[in-house]
Amino acid sequence: MLKNRTFLGILCIGMALLLVFAVSPLFNRVLDGKKDVVVLKSPVLQGQQITADMLSVIQMGSYNLPENAITETETVAGLFAASDLYAGNLIFPNMLTDSVNTSDSMLRNLNDNERAMSITIKSFANGFSGKLITGDIIKIVSVDEEKEAHIFTELEFVEVLTTTSQNGIDNIDRPPSPNEEGETSMPVTITVILQDDLQAMRLAECENTSLHAIFVSRDESKREQLLQWQMKLIDQIYEEIAEMEELDGGGDSE
Repeated sequence: MLKNRTFLGILCIGMALLLVFAVSPLFNRVLDGKKDVVVLKSPVLQGQQITADMLSVIQMGSYNLPENAITETETVAGLFAASDLYAGNLIFPNMLTDSVNTSDSMLRNLNDNERAMSITIKSFANGFSGKLITGDIIKIVSVDEEKEAHIFTELEFVEVLTTTSQNGIDNIDRPPSPNEEGETSMPVTITVILQDDLQAMRLAECENTSLHAIFVSRDESKREQLLQWQMKLIDQIYEEIAEMEELDGGGDSE
């Protein structure tokens, strides 16, 4: 019995020494470890180019520091802010973009046949809960005062240009994120790209109804195909209109 107690005592002493002289210093080195990280010295607006004088490098404890925090200013300088950034922010790759994807630049680059039109989101759910981003393909459904839903051929596949919050901030590459106070400004309008005036006329007719955005696709490889299919549907509408006018004209001549 005494030998067992002696053995346990020696074992405990050995473990204590191991903890004091091996594990504890190693843990302290991890806690004391420092890493250079890039932070912003001043706020940067969405779409604004980030220059070297907006950046500084500071040392932070490496414990619990995200691995993808950018460590060199050369990686950031010359790129553009994907969303509004604030002074003191650590910088991560998803905050940056190599092109100026702002709503203004996209409006300037619309094709000759394209139009842009904004629709009001009357509730959080109507706008797909704030998750829409530029390039998404949606279907627009109208719900009238009698709570009857209407699906229109003209609005089967519509491309999102941007969503905009009440304070005028566009959400381009990702859904809205919280500001420094932890508040998220949710979208109140969706701006869509229209390929034909028939679509604009239909949306204008639905102005006083409750419009719902039904998510269809975010797959870039399918986007053009869906938009082409929408144009085929619109062409069919024009063909039907022409046939009806021809029939009406024939009836009048008799």
